[in-house]
Amino acid sequence: MASFKLHESNLLYLMLTRICTLFFLLILAATTFLSCSTESADDPFFLTHADTLVINQLQHPDVQEYFKSESAEYYRNALPLALENMMTLYNSGVKIAMGTDSGPPARFQGYFEHMEMEMMQDAGMDPLGILGSATRLAAQCMGIDNHLGTLEPGKKADFVVISDNPLEDIRNLRSIESVYIGANRLP
Repeated sequence: MASFKLHESNLLYLMLTRICTLFFLLILAATTFLSCSTESADDPFFLTHADTLVINQLQHPDVQEYFKSESAEYYRNALPLALENMMTLYNSGVKIAMGTDSGPPARFQGYFEHMEMEMMQDAGMDPLGILGSATRLAAQCMGIDNHLGTLEPGKKADFVVISDNPLEDIRNLRSIESVYIGANRLP
């Protein structure tokens, strides 16, 4: 597989001259191969909701061997370029919508979204841009922004109450106090 570095390319020009929102999925694909690191295995935020059966399966020697394979190495090596390309697009004005394919086993729903937003910040995206990417722009991209994506009258009120300010550091989104879906607090 070849890697492609964005700069002043025709693709970038086309994205800017059309109304384009990009779901940036390569970041999450790459994190799939990073999820078995000891960093995740020791993270209390991860361990709170991670399925221990899946974690144990990931620790199996055959699975660990796969994470050392050439295929996994490709994604590890592609990650810095993917982040650089994301920032080239973002800094050029292309709308970045956070996207995910988490949910299947070994793609830990919730944790990977936080990891992806943290990677976006580490790459240079500002927290306000990241929050917009994960909410308003994602809803616009999917064509559901008439009832989701922002908190305003007439829309579904899905939101998270947190104790720390994510505009100071996106990692503060981990300070979850409560979650509301359709304005109803989850237990």
